[in-house]
Amino acid sequence: MLQLAFNATFSFSVTPIRLATQLGLITILLSLLYLIFIVTCYFLGWNLAPGWASIIFLVTFLGGVQLAFVGILGEYIARIFEEVKRRPLYLFKQKPPAV
Repeated sequence: MLQLAFNATFSFSVTPIRLATQLGLITILLSLLYLIFIVTCYFLGWNLAPGWASIIFLVTFLGGVQLAFVGILGEYIARIFEEVKRRPLYLFKQKPPAV
């Protein structure tokens, strides 16, 4: 049943791809906030572990960038998939014959 639920979620929805993009952008934002914290600590003279702050910032920032770009690529692939189905853009309902 769990496999069926995963198939239903990922086969007919673009939502997981959009969530990946949003999560990547949120990660980038949080890493930039952490960078502001690092710079503030530096100017206030607080001692942070040497090298720790820069490594954590770079890892989270680059991870967020990668996740955001994977989401963007997924959006392109999802749009290509929808286009390949060759479904009409509009469906018109036929009027019932006049009696």
